[in-house]
Amino acid sequence: MNPQKSELKQAILHELGCDLDDTLEEATKRANGHTGARGALRLAAKNAQAIAEVVDAELKSGKLAERCAEDGEGPLDPVLVAKYAKLQITRVVDGLDIASQSERNREIMAQGEVAALKSVVALIQKRHTLEAAKLEAFNRAIAEGAIQLEEDGAPSGARPGPSIAAQRKAEEAASAAQDAGKSNGKPKARKGRKAATRKRKAPSKPREAKPKNGENA
Repeated sequence: MNPQKSELKQAILHELGCDLDDTLEEATKRANGHTGARGALRLAAKNAQAIAEVVDAELKSGKLAERCAEDGEGPLDPVLVAKYAKLQITRVVDGLDIASQSERNREIMAQGEVAALKSVVALIQKRHTLEAAKLEAFNRAIAEGAIQLEEDGAPSGARPGPSIAAQRKAEEAASAAQDAGKSNGKPKARKGRKAATRKRKAPSKPREAKPKNGENA
């Protein structure tokens, strides 16, 4: 374990955790804002629906008819007035319900963001705690003499050995040096097939001329 690297890791985790805490706080505020907006819209829709009930009550009691008769432009049909009023109220209630549902969707998205940020913050806090515990145990082991440090501050025996690729290169270099030592001072053999030696044949004897017919040998 490298103490400097451990301290650097803890510092990075701490800064990241602080940034995520700020982000979590902002996301929580957004989620609460959508929750409050949805509640206000639902309350407005409920109040608008209550006005429609008042219109029905005044129509039945005749109070709406009295108000229509008092209109300066002439008497109005209270039934038509009530119908028109309730139509407009219904439109308002529908609009408020739609807006409330939109806020509900935004609220769900914000709550999901809050849940995700909480999970990440908890994970970072856990990693920071574990890293701090490892460093504390390492320092305790050094104080007790269980771990010895080298001159550069690294634990004794903590450096990893050569990699497989490095070992292979070293073996190839040693093999090449050994082959070069064997061939030093000796002529290099010619590559290819050896030329076959051929035996020379002894010169043949001259042939004797045969006597012609009638000539003495």
